Amino acid sequence: MGECTSNAAISYLKSVEVQLTTTCPHTLEQNMVIERIWRTIGEFAITLLLAASLSEIYWQEARSTVCYLYNSSPGAHLNVSSTSPYEQYCGIVPHVLHFKIL
Repeated sequence: MGECTSNAAISYLKSVEVQLTTTCPHTLEQNMVIERIWRTIGEFAITLLLAASLSEIYWQEARSTVCYLYNSSPGAHLNVSSTSPYEQYCGIVPHVLHFKIL
């Protein structure tokens, strides 16, 4: 499996109250949703860099920004819930008034 299922990792996840759910090895169909999310995040990050005329050295910052926007967006996972991932995790609606289109 890997380092995510080591005893140390499992103990840490339990200590911060995170439930680990694993998939069967070599079954791509189980990873379809997360693969699509990662692709969306990557494409969005590229779009941000191109729109801002920034070089690839800002790749990690662009991906972090996209993850922040994605997790704050209601309907990010419409097939699961109409609330944002942030709201599902924290129980409060995220503040998005600081979002601006320049």
